[in-house]
Amino acid sequence: MATLITCADESCSQTISQDVYLIPAGYEDYINIFLNGGFSPEAFSTAFVGFMLLWATGIGIGLILNLIKKGNKI
Repeated sequence: MATLITCADESCSQTISQDVYLIPAGYEDYINIFLNGGFSPEAFSTAFVGFMLLWATGIGIGLILNLIKKGNKI
């Protein structure tokens, strides 16, 4: 919060302002999770499945390249 004092002639007035954040529609759930420190099983599931798919893809490509490399030596 910030305090703003304005003076005109001999009279002064004090105004207190607050910080406000505008949040687009549809983001309320994400903000609640962030502010309340909650755990989102849906987000964890999505991230875990994505990680496992990338890992399996890397292993698969590595094995295929290894087989191709060994196949050229025979």
